[in-house]
Amino acid sequence: MNTIKKYTRNTLCALAVSMACGGAYAQGIDVVFKIDESGSMGGEIADVQANVVTIFNALPAGSAVGLVGYGSSRSGHGTNQAPHLHSPLTTDSVAFQAAVNELVANGGLEEGYRAVVESATDTVDGGSLNFTGAPYCNILITDETPAQGSVTRQDAIDAMTAVGGIFFGIMPSGLFAEAQPLADATGGELFNLASFQNDATPVIEAVLAACVAAAAPVKVDIKPGSCPNPFKLTQKGVIPAAILGSESFDVSRILPDTVKMAGDCEALRWSYEDVATPYDGGFSEPVLEDECTTAQADGWADLTLKFNSQCVAGQLGNVTEREARLISISGKYLNDDNEEVEFEASDVMRLMP
Repeated sequence: MNTIKKYTRNTLCALAVSMACGGAYAQGIDVVFKIDESGSMGGEIADVQANVVTIFNALPAGSAVGLVGYGSSRSGHGTNQAPHLHSPLTTDSVAFQAAVNELVANGGLEEGYRAVVESATDTVDGGSLNFTGAPYCNILITDETPAQGSVTRQDAIDAMTAVGGIFFGIMPSGLFAEAQPLADATGGELFNLASFQNDATPVIEAVLAACVAAAAPVKVDIKPGSCPNPFKLTQKGVIPAAILGSESFDVSRILPDTVKMAGDCEALRWSYEDVATPYDGGFSEPVLEDECTTAQADGWADLTLKFNSQCVAGQLGNVTEREARLISISGKYLNDDNEEVEFEASDVMRLMP
């Protein structure tokens, strides 16, 4: 068994709870919605108003959600339609619903990057967001380019990376080229506003699932060094996998005898070896089979495991044609207080009957 590389752990990544979409934190995560209040956004605002319960249900217990509006010309919302605090971070869905109901689509100037920067730096007009110190996701919903006003995309990248925030955007696909560098720099993703307008609920669920997955301290790689990860359900033998170490996660904290794949398949054996680099992309909805990485050793020890192929196949249900599916690996690890903390993370596999 190899010696594990030791390092100072990131305190934010010491907190985690079980969540099917990829892992989260014992004290939840911080999520700030920044919603364009210009005159054309009435339908989108109504969609958010109708999905407050969805938002809270999609997040791990203890998560706090805040709300910033920008572009409103309503009296009392600062000068030049500046970003304005509607709700500090709260775990109270009723209070958040009341704040969302205050949004009014009646403005014009839509300084999206300014809203991102002022949210990240907690300097919006109207008060403090009161960040909890948990990992932070910044979700912008707009139908216009965020590059209005004097605050630039690079300003937003600098502000978000300084606080370790993750940027997500729901915007027209024609604006992706403008905002993609911000999402890429922070580990976030962009989602198409047209899909949101068609049916907001699954888009909100997908954005929040991606947020939680991106913030998760535990990353896994099934068939390290391979992408895609093919799996024929009739094959025998073992499936190799790894729980990945990094600067912010020490795999010596994992309790190997608690680790399971696909819900109920225990690891047959394990060891410590540097075999893979975490995949830093997100997962689409539905997931694509190439949303994985072939990157190998990165200088941090990983917990490598072997699982019985037929046990895993038995957990996957009926597969009649080739399909990509996220396969979970779950278990427990010890946090900095030596408390057992549950985790669940996923990697994509290409399943074949």
